Amino acid sequence: MDIQVFIRRRKEKGLSQIELRHGICTHATLSRFENHGQIPSMKILSQLCARLQLDVGDLFASVNTKEVATNKLLDKIEESIVTMDYELSEKLIGTIHKDQLNDEQKIHLLYLRGFTQVLQGKKMEDDLFYFNKILAEQYENQDTYLHLAYAGLGLVYQKQNDIEKAEYFFTKAIQEVEKHQLEKMEDVWRVLMVLYHSAMFFNKNNNYKKSNELLKKGIELCSQFHITYYLSRLYYQLAMNSLESNADKEEVKLYLNDAAAFARINSNDELLTEIEKINDSL
Repeated sequence: MDIQVFIRRRKEKGLSQIELRHGICTHATLSRFENHGQIPSMKILSQLCARLQLDVGDLFASVNTKEVATNKLLDKIEESIVTMDYELSEKLIGTIHKDQLNDEQKIHLLYLRGFTQVLQGKKMEDDLFYFNKILAEQYENQDTYLHLAYAGLGLVYQKQNDIEKAEYFFTKAIQEVEKHQLEKMEDVWRVLMVLYHSAMFFNKNNNYKKSNELLKKGIELCSQFHITYYLSRLYYQLAMNSLESNADKEEVKLYLNDAAAFARINSNDELLTEIEKINDSL
């Protein structure tokens, strides 16, 4: 079953998940179908398709196996960026045949190439091109990448020490996040990445209040969607903000303990070593 056919039609109709499922099924049922491939009863599926003016049989059309394989590769690259394995993301990007991508995959690749390079401080002119192209081109799902493009531009200008421009684009990214609909888990991961890097920017410019606000939003999001991976980073940065702003040492220790707990869960030995050093110095 090609669930993307269903999702594309819903978006073409301008319907949110809540609007589509109203009077037919629970939000959880529709969410599990779109995000995890858990197929509801035929009665519910037929009603949902009817509301979309879609035949159930359309969902069983043959899927382009090459397109599926490319999407899996793009997802793997995105995962390597989240885990900060930029060497792997660069290697995988080099295996993609750009002339065989559809529009959605092209914009996805622009974002991945830009973040892979900017987070290593590489090829800033190329990065500006990638992120500006996301903003300039007209793609079907362009809106889902706007916050990433703005955050990417913020990172470029931050690396170039152009603080005014960096703050402008990080602020734009945060504004996009606030109106961004979280329909799939990849949406959540992307928002977390924007919040984290925006918080790091405000930390480096001594705006600890704004940085803390973004970090706590990230923690709330992790709690809501049962994500543990980002929590160690978020709590660690809260500890650093408290330490650098001369907050009470007990507050610093509390955040460090939370960061260490989640770092152990995710086997982040490097962060655990850093936390131990800071604890010893307090």
